[in-house]
Amino acid sequence: MAARPSVRLPEAAVTSIVSRLDGLPLAIELAAVQVRAMAVEEIDRRLEHRFALLRGGDRSAPDRHQTLLAIIDWSWNLLEPGQRRALRRLSLFNDGFTLEAAEIALGCDAVAPIQGLVGQSLLGVTETPLGARYRMLETVREFGRMQLIDAGEDGAARAALRRWAAGYARAHRARLISAGQFEAIDAVAQEETNLADELRSAIADNDPATVVELIAVLGVFWMMRGEHVRLLVLTDAVFDAIGDWQPPASLHDTVRAATLIIAANSMIGGHERFARMQALLRRLGTGAGSDVRLSGLATAMLACDPADPAAFPSRLEQLVRDGDRETAAAACYWLSSLRENAGDPLGAMAAAERALELSSDDDGPWATAMPRAMLAQLTMNVGDRAAAAAHARAALPVMRRLGAGDDEIQLRSLLVFWAIAEGKLAEADSELASMDGVSENWGGFGSQVFRHVCHAELLLAHGERTAGLSALRDCLVRMREIEFPGSPSTGLEPWTLFGSSMVLVGHAHYATADEEEAYGRALFRASRTDALRALGAEDTGRDYPVAGMMLFALGSWGLLRRAGSARDAIRLLVLAERFAYSRAVPLLMWERIVPAAEEAAPGLIADLRGRYATGRPADLVTEACRAIERLPA
Repeated sequence: MAARPSVRLPEAAVTSIVSRLDGLPLAIELAAVQVRAMAVEEIDRRLEHRFALLRGGDRSAPDRHQTLLAIIDWSWNLLEPGQRRALRRLSLFNDGFTLEAAEIALGCDAVAPIQGLVGQSLLGVTETPLGARYRMLETVREFGRMQLIDAGEDGAARAALRRWAAGYARAHRARLISAGQFEAIDAVAQEETNLADELRSAIADNDPATVVELIAVLGVFWMMRGEHVRLLVLTDAVFDAIGDWQPPASLHDTVRAATLIIAANSMIGGHERFARMQALLRRLGTGAGSDVRLSGLATAMLACDPADPAAFPSRLEQLVRDGDRETAAAACYWLSSLRENAGDPLGAMAAAERALELSSDDDGPWATAMPRAMLAQLTMNVGDRAAAAAHARAALPVMRRLGAGDDEIQLRSLLVFWAIAEGKLAEADSELASMDGVSENWGGFGSQVFRHVCHAELLLAHGERTAGLSALRDCLVRMREIEFPGSPSTGLEPWTLFGSSMVLVGHAHYATADEEEAYGRALFRASRTDALRALGAEDTGRDYPVAGMMLFALGSWGLLRRAGSARDAIRLLVLAERFAYSRAVPLLMWERIVPAAEEAAPGLIADLRGRYATGRPADLVTEACRAIERLPA
């Protein structure tokens, strides 16, 4: 470029600059001049103060190029006082606003000033399914905020915006868990960015009343959409904001709702976080007699003792039989997950089916779709593909309508796996193509990788061996890169172990080239070590289906590649079955390995099944470790 020929132009930074400058040619031209002295990435970082940055540094440039500020200022000087006040205050909305929101922010009728700003092209207007929405260009917003501070109105304007956010949250909170759920989801989705911005601002300002109002709505919204990472990254900040706060009686239900949402989500992030939120919840109480849905969830949450996690399943089993529908339903979800991890898929399915029975139309469509999605995964994991496809197809329209992108991708992945297993490759291709139109939610936890898993499986199913194995290896790289907020990587994360197991089985079946064989042998050795580490973990933290996938992978490689004795390999396969390993992915289907096992040792599968029939997975860990240790290192 003329300003500095050697300048690097990284696509991501250039795209960001053009977007943040709203595509305005003059602004982009002024930004381009800055590359004489700065890298493109530095320009992007400094655009927060764009009017200082983009002052024309070239004294020979035409007057209109001397400053971007002068261009906006020219339009500003044409505005009436009421229109200027509106521009100042409405500049605080980062993601646009409705007429109703503008009236709350302005504290008066907003029609006339908004019409004036639209007429001066300082506001754009678009039609949405929920009505007209107004937006300022980012450049205009920054100008408006400068004027807001100069006018000394910043504090009052931000207080009005916060009142709007809290009021909007209150108006839609109850509807999110009701028959009007779809309409409420649409309403919250339209203002999600503005509400999330205000939540962060309330946390920074130590405003616990606004924090709980917004978490009580956004938390449910994000949980329904599968955006658990959003809540995880806020857990500590929310606890700090409300941990020692004594809320007024009018906010007790709201505080309880916010605490329940954070507590339920923090169970994913580790016992320490959950214990802190649970202690706060215990102080607040279950809320009996106020909101029955909150009361039921609180009862289930308080049944967990972080100091004695082994007792949690039996306590949940008692609650599942509770006469209170909301308590029983909440307990079913947790019990299903715990039973699945313990290697009891039938018990997990029974709990999920009970949750489905307890769902009501009054709870909203998600209450039915969620247990359906759980049952789709559980039935696929045990090889009941017909049931899995039926559950997935029942849940899919609801998840799509709610905007739950991660759940939709996972359900569509199950349908791809089902179609491959049934030999319906054209249907699998079509289902995979439909994923391209699904956006992964913010902080989506790895569902995007499933697109690549489906692609790799389809390549292999179409006979493209080399490309398929290469795609599998790429999947494993992606899985290893997934990070869980707040948790250090150990290499034993479930998604990593799933990925290595799948890739090892793929190479056991398909590797022919020397480099593929070498890759498989190295992965086999690493997986052997990882399996022993995973099985050596405390029983309460052991995920038996994941451990079972590793046993299945080691057994498959040992059998098909003659690494060790066939008897030890088949023993690992049968133990994998007893650990209820997930066989959802076509590569891991049980029926694919059985012919080779029967050929190598006829009748041994049946003998070992009889031997291990009465043993729980926890009782067979030592046997599994011994079988792994006999494999060649």
